[in-house]
Amino acid sequence: MYSMLKLCLIVHNNVDISKFLKLIAFLKRATYHHKPKKSGVLDDTHIAKFLGEASNCSYLMTKVQKVNKYFFIKIFNIFFRSH
Repeated sequence: MYSMLKLCLIVHNNVDISKFLKLIAFLKRATYHHKPKKSGVLDDTHIAKFLGEASNCSYLMTKVQKVNKYFFIKIFNIFFRSH
């Protein structure tokens, strides 16, 4: 939280908050119990199930985007991991 706030203030207002020690201490106390959520990860079987079962009328554009992204990632991994 501190780094995001610091970056936003520097970029938008040109204010460096690293000098405000009380603010830093407050932000550390405020975020002590925060636990970040893990996002779900789709594997190949989930993607194949979606592509096979979802209707084209409603999800055609989403299907096209998923297929393009899937093949781009596969090609990227093959090309850059093998070199």
